[in-house]
Amino acid sequence: MNTRSMQVILRVTARTFGFGMALLFLVLALTPMLVHASTSQTAQEPRVRYPSAIYGITITPSNPQPGDVVTVWADVDAFLTAQPQVIGTSLSPVIGSFRQHTAHFSLDDLAAPAVQSSEGISRYVALLGFDALAPAGVYTLSVEVTLSSGEKIHTDQPIVLAARPSYLEYITLPNSLIKTLDPEVNAQEAQTFAEIYSAYTEPGHWSRALPLPISGSFTAYYGNRRIYNGIDLGTFHSGLDIAAGIGTLVHAAAPGRVVAVTPFVIHGLSVVLDHGHGVFTTYSHLSQAGVAVGQMVREGDPLGKVGNSGRSEGPHLHFELAVGGAAVDPMFWLTNTLPGGDMAQGRNSAANNLAANDSYTPGTRAEYASLRYMVRAR
Repeated sequence: MNTRSMQVILRVTARTFGFGMALLFLVLALTPMLVHASTSQTAQEPRVRYPSAIYGITITPSNPQPGDVVTVWADVDAFLTAQPQVIGTSLSPVIGSFRQHTAHFSLDDLAAPAVQSSEGISRYVALLGFDALAPAGVYTLSVEVTLSSGEKIHTDQPIVLAARPSYLEYITLPNSLIKTLDPEVNAQEAQTFAEIYSAYTEPGHWSRALPLPISGSFTAYYGNRRIYNGIDLGTFHSGLDIAAGIGTLVHAAAPGRVVAVTPFVIHGLSVVLDHGHGVFTTYSHLSQAGVAVGQMVREGDPLGKVGNSGRSEGPHLHFELAVGGAAVDPMFWLTNTLPGGDMAQGRNSAANNLAANDSYTPGTRAEYASLRYMVRAR
């Protein structure tokens, strides 16, 4: 019914039956329109309904790409949920599953006390990782919360992964490195790293953005697919390459525990640090290591020396960051602090991170091997 027709009907109704009947007619005529408008608005802005005791799930970034770290905060009822176990264990009333990995949630040490004291809410945080080969699409994060009664409730949350531009690098290796192209050797090494990166310990030991472990120039960035001597092993470059002379000291990017000191075929002699909360850094192609498995190190402690071991054609350091079982792009975390660490020690501002290349944009460098960008370690 258009506006002109309604005006005519209202005038006729008012003359015949009085103003009251005309007003009643107006209300009856507009009710379906208002209901439709309300329904349309609801359809456009659906409200997420969570099970009891779960106040909300926050996922950031909202549009992740391969190579990104996704942070998940779960706000739960502090009085209805089971109490978290003693710090230092991986036991938590909130647990999740994601891409065939366990999504470990721990109390957000920075946010939980303030939130809990005012609203009875406990905030838990988990870190998820997408490697460079993760296909774009919709992924499901399942979150399970254990109540103090022993009952378990859960909710599923979609995570939409956008596509990330990537490039093929064609690399010709000398005969001395052909052995590093054995598919079985590559698969075994990948499996070993997958097992190392799938471990989880608490607490998180870092307190600021990651400094680079050496000074030098970037010779390769994260994420490109690589074809070696015409052979596609289905792999990608899993970290940052930094050129430096043999014997240059390599320093720990953050406090952590040494979990591997191994002469790998592809990575060469490598040191792997566990920083807690599923975060690891790896330092590869070393000429020698100066630490032992089980040793705790502080940020800046020497781990070993730059070398040319493994699948390497010149002295450099391969620096790798893994989160939630996946090797991710370290570049963003040179200027941003991963949540869940020892944030009570304070955050480091991006302006103070002299190692950062603030003009770097993932996926925009088609000729990574030809680029040289000077960086400086703290």
